[in-house]
Amino acid sequence: MHSDIKTSLLLETQVFPTIAFFKHALDKKIIIEAHEHYQKRSWRNRYYIGSNQGAVSMSIPLKQGKNKSMPIQEVNISYDHPWHVQHLKTLQSIYGKSPFFIYYKDELEALLNKKHEHLFQFNNETMHWMARSMKFEMDLHFTNQYTTSVDDHIIDGRKTLVLNAIPTKPYQQVFGKTAHFISGLSALDLLFHMGPDSYYYLKSI
Repeated sequence: MHSDIKTSLLLETQVFPTIAFFKHALDKKIIIEAHEHYQKRSWRNRYYIGSNQGAVSMSIPLKQGKNKSMPIQEVNISYDHPWHVQHLKTLQSIYGKSPFFIYYKDELEALLNKKHEHLFQFNNETMHWMARSMKFEMDLHFTNQYTTSVDDHIIDGRKTLVLNAIPTKPYQQVFGKTAHFISGLSALDLLFHMGPDSYYYLKSI
């Protein structure tokens, strides 16, 4: 007898998530832990893009304070320096010659220029925008309280390498002529290179 319960994946909040994240999102319910405390050096405020020199880390700066002890929904983004402008310039510098960057540039710029106050809110919008750009809607949910244990149909992906368990099939990158294929990047890389076909790529891996 087959169960009708859809497999769920419990994860921490992420900004401009990886290809593996969206591969899971195609056929699983994604549950974001909304009641954890912020942790440094994680996907929560960091994403990676490619370049001729390899992966480049892009960080969302946070307001000074004891963020590690703060509930994730209360962590504030800092705009003391115009990081959102610099991020867009860096993305354009690297991906400007990719086939589809021009098609998503205006929406991406509008997203960055909203200047969200809270990291959690900004991350949620980046996840939804990227999924819609890849032509599907995520089944996205949030915890009502901090989750200490999960049911059998829920995979606890927090603090694990579950998102790295999916091998990435190489596709042509604009910097691929001078470098090997770079995996583990934000799915922005896939979107700028493959556009609407990103959905079919995700289905194929």
